[in-house]
Amino acid sequence: MGKGVIILLLIVIVFLVAAWYFEYLNVDALIEDIQ
Repeated sequence: MGKGVIILLLIVIVFLVAAWYFEYLNVDALIEDIQ
């Protein structure tokens, strides 16, 4: 049970960091590069 909670917390933290990171990178510029 404890292990599952830790994994869940890690997933949430990674998601939040990724969301902040992509926001920081300026998503619009990134999309323009892809297109």
